[in-house]
This record gives sequence, C-alpha cells and structure tokens, in this order.
Amino acid sequence: MSVSLPNANVQIFVGKTKVDKKGQQDEIVYHIGARGCDLDTLMAVFYETLNACLEFSAFDSSDFDPVLQKNHQLFDNVAATAILIFSFTIIHPLTDGNGRTLRLLIHYLLEKFGVVNSWFVPVSVIIRNDNLKTRAQDVVYAEVGDPIVSRTKYSFSGGEIIVSNDTRMFFESWDATSAVEYFYSLLEKAGRVSIDCGLYLLMWDQCVEAANKRHTTVPPSKLKAFIAKYLNSGRVSKNMVKQLQKVGISEDVVKTLEDVCKVVLSTDTVAFKEVFEPFNISDEAELNNAYEKGIKT
Repeated sequence: MSVSLPNANVQIFVGKTKVDKKGQQDEIVYHIGARGCDLDTLMAVFYETLNACLEFSAFDSSDFDPVLQKNHQLFDNVAATAILIFSFTIIHPLTDGNGRTLRLLIHYLLEKFGVVNSWFVPVSVIIRNDNLKTRAQDVVYAEVGDPIVSRTKYSFSGGEIIVSNDTRMFFESWDATSAVEYFYSLLEKAGRVSIDCGLYLLMWDQCVEAANKRHTTVPPSKLKAFIAKYLNSGRVSKNMVKQLQKVGISEDVVKTLEDVCKVVLSTDTVAFKEVFEPFNISDEAELNNAYEKGIKT
C-alpha cells in the first residue's frame, strides 16, 4: 500500500485565527504537521511499517520454532492499529482530507488485522459519538501533538506558517502509550454499542411481529418512541399506555411489546449501558420530547 502526495511542499498546521478588538490577527496553533521536505521519507516509512505489520499479522508461524511462534502470538493488532493511525494523524500529510482518509484507514486496518469482522456501527462513528461526550480523543491528540508544537520553531508570514528547525525526528519517535490505551477503550465501547445495536434491531423486529399477531400496526415513529422510553426507564408508564391508546394501540398490545423488550434485554444484563444517541437518549427532557413527537406523527 503506497500513495504519492500532492502539495508536498506546503506546510500544514491545524489551528484557528483569533482577531482582537483592534482587528489584529493572531494564529492559535493546535498542531503542526511534518515539513513538506520530510513527507516523502516519513510516508515511505509509514507505508513500509504498515505493510510489514499486516504481513507479519497474517503470517503462518506454525512450522517455526516455538520461540518464533510465541513472538508472533504476542503481536498486538490493536496496538499496531493505534500507532499507525495516530502516526498518520500527527504527520498530517494532506492539505485537505486527512480526517476522511484517517477514517478509511481505521476501518481498513481493523478489517485487515482481523480485529473487526462485521460490526453494526463503524468505529469512526463511535469515535465521534464518544468524543462529543468525553473529549477523550481530543485529550489524546493533545498529549501526542503538544510536544511537537512546543519543540517546533515556527513563525507566520503572509498567513503562511514557516518552520525553521528540523522536526522529522518528532514524527519518527513519539510516546504512543496514551494512544494505545485510548484505542483499546474505544474498541471496547464500539463492541458494546454494536452488540446493543443488534439487540435493538432484534427488539424492533420482535415487537413488529408481536403487534402483527395482534392485528395491530405500530408506525415506526411510535415504536421508536416506545423503545427509547422503555430503554430509559425499564418499564411502561401509565402515561405511555394512555398516549398509545389515543392512537389505537390497546393496553394489551402495549403489554405485549413491553414483554418483548423485557425478554430481549434479559439475555444481556449490561445491555445499553454505553450511551449512544440513536437508540438511547440520556436526557429526560429530550427523551420526553422525542416520545411526544413520535406519538403525534
């Protein structure tokens, strides 16, 4: 796997422009990518390492010495993925599209390493959802990137950033501890959410089947509101029963749907503990609003 780099002579940085009351501009720098003159070397090593890791991971060592077999068994696919994706991030080789390329790279590596076979939710979606709540990804990026910024001598001229010292070594050797720990915790959450998505779909399908047997059609918006409310409280309130009765869903059918949800959730005692907005709304006001909207539509 390799690729040529466009605009390799452009110095890339991540930041924003701050304008004071007098109209004077000041650049706030969050991260400085590798120098253009170093990109070919750094990315060549990146692809060489990536391909070597993939080849070693897929290598059959069963006919080799037990020591070599043990060495192969100890190879950590998740740690390798974390180091590779954060290496790409801090090098920041593209003038545009680094984030999109990173998301593709994450899914590619997890699949090639055999870490992910078929999950319902893409890991990149989990990263975004988790970061919006915990800012964990931003913290790790800062831990990895701040030392690079602090050791880089730079200035601005005509809106362009100019790096005046040799920085290649900063991208060749960096502390990946927090990156690996973060990625492990992320995959744990991703696995949990994917299992929950499977349970959610099972709950949905069985509710539809149960309602059909009772000759009742439950519109999707109402079923979504019902499941969200049940996941939040673990029961069917009297108010919920009354609201559903107003749209032609009898109390007996509501009880049937409740029983379906109860049975599905009984198979997994830790289901839906990881908050994921599409099926688990944590804010009570937001949940009630979604529920009321679902009932009315």
